[in-house]
Amino acid sequence: MNEDCNREPPEEVKIGYTHEGGVLSISNKYLIEIIRDVTARGRKFRFEAPGFSMSPFIRDRDIITIAPYQRSSCGIGAVLAFVRPGTGQLIVHRVVAAAGDGWRMKGDNNPEEDGVIPHDSIIGKVIRVERTGKPIRQGLGPERFIIALLSRRNLLSYPLYPIGMLYAVIRRYS
Repeated sequence: MNEDCNREPPEEVKIGYTHEGGVLSISNKYLIEIIRDVTARGRKFRFEAPGFSMSPFIRDRDIITIAPYQRSSCGIGAVLAFVRPGTGQLIVHRVVAAAGDGWRMKGDNNPEEDGVIPHDSIIGKVIRVERTGKPIRQGLGPERFIIALLSRRNLLSYPLYPIGMLYAVIRRYS
C-alpha cells in the first residue's frame, strides 16, 4: 500500500464533507488556484456561493458558474469573481463603475464598495446562477445595469424589499 495514501492532508486544505454529504470543502487559497487553473484553460467552473453580500440575486448556497474573464465582454452590471488585493480573499461582486486600471466593485447587499479592483485580480465572470437546481435569471440580464446603478447609490435595498415580499406571497400561493 502506498504510504502517501495514509498521510494527513496539510492543514490549509481543510477537506471535509457538509452535513448533506458529498460536497468537498477546500480552503479559499486552493479554491482560487483551482478556479484560476480551470478558467485559464478556457473552461467554466461551478461552485457553491457562500455568504449574503450579493443577496437577493445570488444567495448563500446558490450554485454559480464562472466563465473565463474577458475584459471586453464585461462592463457595468457584470458580476465578477476576483481576489481582493491585500487579503487574497475570493469575492463575487458586481461592477458598479469603470476605473482606469480596473473596475469599481460592490456587493448588491453591501453598504460600501470594494474599491477599484485591478483587471489582473479578476478570475472570471458569473454567467449562471442556480437555486434548488433551477436557473435564476434575475440580476445577470439587461436589468444588471439598473441594479448596478441602484447598488452604487445604496438604493438597491429600498425597491427590492417590497418586490421580494410580493414575490414571496405569489410563490407561497401558487
